[in-house]
Amino acid sequence: MMGVGVVSSILLGVLLDFCFGDPYWLPHPVVWMGKGISAAEKQLRKWFPETPSSLTAAGVILAIGIPLLSAGISLLVLWLCYRVSFWLWFAVHTFWCYQILAARCLATESKKSIVPYRRRIYRLPESSFRGWWDGKRRRSPQKR
Repeated sequence: MMGVGVVSSILLGVLLDFCFGDPYWLPHPVVWMGKGISAAEKQLRKWFPETPSSLTAAGVILAIGIPLLSAGISLLVLWLCYRVSFWLWFAVHTFWCYQILAARCLATESKKSIVPYRRRIYRLPESSFRGWWDGKRRRSPQKR
């Protein structure tokens, strides 16, 4: 039942992401990872001297530690949820799959950032990009 539950919750998470996108009111898990990186970096800089080899060692600890800590916390929470109820585990796993994907919001935000980039590359006035990101213009701008 667990294998079917994993696949089902991942597919449901993808469907939720497609329908709703990432909730802006809720911090993305990467934000929490970034806060953890900042806190760990401050502490590691206190413990390690400012030499290249020490900073490299601290960076390796950080690069290995943050993903392991993130995975460990996630697995612990999911394990505790599963011990309480399969459906609680399913709900939490589905929500995390939905939140971690963020494909819809990533597409929206990347379209916002590509307009200034294309303006710079093709040296076009801003008026030629009006409506580009909302589907009104289907072709790529032509280089002049």
